Amino acid sequence: MILHVLSCVAITCIIVHSEIFRPVRELALKLNQTLGYWISCPMCLGLWAGISYGLIVGENPITLGLLSSLSSWTAYNLVTAFGALGDYYTTMLQNGESNDE
Repeated sequence: MILHVLSCVAITCIIVHSEIFRPVRELALKLNQTLGYWISCPMCLGLWAGISYGLIVGENPITLGLLSSLSSWTAYNLVTAFGALGDYYTTMLQNGESNDE
């Protein structure tokens, strides 16, 4: 089950964040604002990816959908938090280097 959840999280991350799927996300947003939101939201797409994946591989789709949604949301927030910390420290280093000159 853990590998199935991780697979769903990977699928969700690829669709929600990759440049390859940017045109798909933009088209979905043009066609329907709700659909565009669902395909850009890691928690929403994680649910549907988990349900679909569960139906394909024969796992409980509800359980896999909920676990995938929670895991996708957690992974997204962790990556966002670490990215913000990286940006903060990069800015601090840049400001520190410019003050030395």
